Amino acid sequence: MSNLPLATFLFLGVIFVFFSGKNKIFTFFTIICLTVFSLIREEVQTPDYQNYRIDYFSDKQSFEFGYNLLKILFSYFDLSFEFFMSVICFIYLLLIFLFIRKASIWHNVSYIMLSLLFISYLYFLHGIVQIRVGLGISIALLFIYDKNVLKYLSFVFSVMIHQSLFVFSLYFMIKKFFISFKSKMFYLIFIAMSYFIGVVFNSSRINEYFSFLSNYIPKISHYYINTDVVNVFLGGKQILLILFFMYIICSSISREMTKRDILSFNVSFFSFCLFLLLSISPSISYRIFEMFEIFTLISFCVLFKIKPIVGLIFSLGYMALSIRAVFFITNPLINIG
Repeated sequence: MSNLPLATFLFLGVIFVFFSGKNKIFTFFTIICLTVFSLIREEVQTPDYQNYRIDYFSDKQSFEFGYNLLKILFSYFDLSFEFFMSVICFIYLLLIFLFIRKASIWHNVSYIMLSLLFISYLYFLHGIVQIRVGLGISIALLFIYDKNVLKYLSFVFSVMIHQSLFVFSLYFMIKKFFISFKSKMFYLIFIAMSYFIGVVFNSSRINEYFSFLSNYIPKISHYYINTDVVNVFLGGKQILLILFFMYIICSSISREMTKRDILSFNVSFFSFCLFLLLSISPSISYRIFEMFEIFTLISFCVLFKIKPIVGLIFSLGYMALSIRAVFFITNPLINIG
């Protein structure tokens, strides 16, 4: 199959975003185009997708009762695996775009930018590759800004889709203890310590912690790589994020940020610090940070609202590095045959 249909649906999905700020029907068109894009691939060379296929036809049940229930429902009606994946992708995109509309700091421009930032990387990661994790994240995010019990119920249900979403409890901890902007020195020391402890001076003690946990949570062993070698040189996106954090911390931007803006920044900042601390195991550190990466995108939009030129530079840099990671590196995120 030619890649032209793929490019067409992806292009249309992006174009519809520019009209969806004022007219919600275009958001639906975007969701349809991105769902179709995820389906008409000839081949997806990722272990996750092939494992989903095997798991769909397996009778094996796991702790994730919510996901098991979905499988049983689709299997009962003898529906194909491809249709099952299309529905999962559609639900994921629908919930994410509902969250994006809630999270938009101001109306049309913020919604468009946040949507484009999302499509440039997280859509491919959680809408095509790590589909089950993506569905869990979208459920956890749906009521995250609500003040009622729904946000806790959605969190519990997200864990029932993928148990790694238990890490999302970090959001509630940060909201409770770091709702206000702390001193600049606090942030600078925290990120410096995270880098030196996790990347430069990583010790075998971290290895021991992971080995200990894997005895009680066997699934950790699927993601943990037992190694003493950590690359002390960060990639382009990590450097961009450090520069972004430094700019927010060292400038007076925080004075113009709302409590919700500060919360998004804090979630992004501390999840990135956790990424640095757990660099001994890239599979775990990346997965944890990527669960919260949507809050980094929100923070980009906050900066764009306050300092449009600077915010645009960081946003374009993020999109360029993301698109490169998805399509143009030696081992891209997705490889479409």
